[in-house]
Amino acid sequence: MAFVTDLVKTNRYFMRAESVREYERRGSPLSAIFPADRWEYLVARAQVLGVQGEHGIERSTFPPSPGEKVSVAEPELLWRFLGLRPSGGIEVGKLRHHELPVQLDLNRLLRKHLAVLAMSGAGKCLAPETAVHLSTGELVPIGELVDGALARGKEVEGGVEFTRENPDRLSVFTLGNGFRLRRAAIKAFARRNFSGRLLKIRLGSGSWISLTSNHPLLRLNGKARWVAAGELRPGDEIAAPGWTDFGKGAAAPAPDVDLGHRFSRLSPDLLADEIVRVDPVEYSGYVYDLAVEASDNFVANDLIVHNSNFAAVIVEEILSRSPEQGRPATVIMDVHGEYTGLAEDPGFSDRVVVLKGDELRIGVPNVSLAQFREFLPEMSGVQARELQRVLETLHAESRSGRGPFDLDDVIARVEGGDGVNKQLQQALVSWLNDLQSLGIFDRADNPNWERVVLPGRALVVDLSDMTSLRKKQVLVAYAARRLFHSRKRNRVPPFLLCLEEAHQFCPAGESKEAAISRSVLETIAREGRKFCASLMLISQRPVRLSTTVLSQANTNVILRITNPYDLEHIKQSSEAITSEVAAMISSLPVGEALIIGEAVNYPIFVKVRQRRSRGPSSEIDLEEAAREFERRGSREEDDVRAFL
Repeated sequence: MAFVTDLVKTNRYFMRAESVREYERRGSPLSAIFPADRWEYLVARAQVLGVQGEHGIERSTFPPSPGEKVSVAEPELLWRFLGLRPSGGIEVGKLRHHELPVQLDLNRLLRKHLAVLAMSGAGKCLAPETAVHLSTGELVPIGELVDGALARGKEVEGGVEFTRENPDRLSVFTLGNGFRLRRAAIKAFARRNFSGRLLKIRLGSGSWISLTSNHPLLRLNGKARWVAAGELRPGDEIAAPGWTDFGKGAAAPAPDVDLGHRFSRLSPDLLADEIVRVDPVEYSGYVYDLAVEASDNFVANDLIVHNSNFAAVIVEEILSRSPEQGRPATVIMDVHGEYTGLAEDPGFSDRVVVLKGDELRIGVPNVSLAQFREFLPEMSGVQARELQRVLETLHAESRSGRGPFDLDDVIARVEGGDGVNKQLQQALVSWLNDLQSLGIFDRADNPNWERVVLPGRALVVDLSDMTSLRKKQVLVAYAARRLFHSRKRNRVPPFLLCLEEAHQFCPAGESKEAAISRSVLETIAREGRKFCASLMLISQRPVRLSTTVLSQANTNVILRITNPYDLEHIKQSSEAITSEVAAMISSLPVGEALIIGEAVNYPIFVKVRQRRSRGPSSEIDLEEAAREFERRGSREEDDVRAFL
């Protein structure tokens, strides 16, 4: 068994450039003198991975002989060799070049933790003049929209300038379930410098769009599927909004539409528009993108354009498992609101609970001194002893019938204490008041973690409206420790804790004050496998992620990453990533990933499947959608006749 690493096309008649030049000086091409076309051939450079022996796959100790026949590996052999499951696993997509479903063993994938690593933006951007349809009815060039947002403040990561601040709560139209348009808030604005070729795609309606070749559009040739713009050709049909409702019953026609052009209507909100030309355009300057809450697309230049998402595929697979297959619980710390749509999807709504971040409460009676020291790393030993004395007193009173206590009670007792230096006492009171100002401490937990973390169910903790990083870290630190403690006592089922923007919660190189949740996450990373408590770390900046946590993730799913610092950080944390593999990572196309580590016997490249929890992101049968639209129209006509 071998893995093809490179393809080279060669021709023996063209091996020596000086000879070719000498012959062609005589006025005739080389192919007119020699049968050069018969001597062109491909050479596949391959890395030998192993040999099929009597006892399974064995290590190769010598090269194959010249003249040995080569054939494409059969599916059964690939399943065994790569360590995949033919059925009953976590289906994440298809093996590149083989179209073989990739089903990973749940235990191998998650037991020793999983890291999903990518690059912010990943090369998918639009030209600055592209008009974005705001839900207010305005058409605003994306360059103007993003530049205005970044002027108020920005971050820079991996060459991408971005901001998550949206004080005006601007929203756009996005295509959701059943091909219906809905409003969705913008959760991030991004731009980056670009020099090279954009693609200008012109449509039969008169609409057009300029974008990078990696940016996906929704192609509608028989099946609805997101396809990179570079793969589109004249004659392909792509999605365009059929109408835009501005909330007062008005419908805005698309500008510059060729009224003689024939559309295919797929739903009340969606048309199929045919590509007539695809032209490369040289461009140098900023290109732009938006990220949208609980969606992966938005309407621009009268087309449906994609932004990005991946990890929800794994969550969907876990939620789709039967009790016989084994169903861990899933807890998602959702920083951007990307998973809240699961609760609205008919296929998953009965298994998903969404809890807004401002509804979370930490029950002070459940907070140990060790956790208080996590929340307040500045606390000295003397102050810790005083706080321990106060907590013991309040717990004793609570058991004797006084009832639960809150942080105000703790502060009052510390203030009234006389066993500690007043200066140290005042500092401790100040820090406790600082904790209280977060507004997340109460007399009891909300939710009751042992009641909401259930087999085959997902709890989505929506932190998208929370701006304080410290507040998010305190909540994640408490929830993670509470879950891990309950799991060790078998009070909750085996669980998967998903951390979006994981580098926010376990950052590398930060002080304890700036990394409140790092300690408990490192503990779960080291010890969680013994108790079936698993982590899924999702990060677009691996270089900022704790090496301790990342090195404990024995399976990595890596999407396109070009930042050399991120690549080097990943190489240091995974022995399986060689320089050759790192080079492949930087050139991965949109929608493909490298899976490496415990989950597979050898690194594999996978075309990741589309989400099933969103209509346009999965392979929807357009014929059925068209039939359903006509049936709906017939029912409405019958209702009108009956009324008349």
